Amino acid sequence: MEPKGVADRRNISRALERQTTISKTALVYYGRKFSYEEVGKFARQFAQTFMRLGIRRGDRVALMMSNVPQFVFAYY
Repeated sequence: MEPKGVADRRNISRALERQTTISKTALVYYGRKFSYEEVGKFARQFAQTFMRLGIRRGDRVALMMSNVPQFVFAYY
């Protein structure tokens, strides 16, 4: 059994969520800068879309995208 809080620190979506109040640059794509706040906002939009499509926690999803910011948003 892991000590309390260890699994939470390893959860990548929670790690991003803790950073979403930071306005520092998280991603740069062809000169367009995305802050941690923006990445979090777009990631939540992707999550809502997945939920509307019926995808639930534990379901497996394959991301087949080129190297674009949307991959990062969908990944989180």
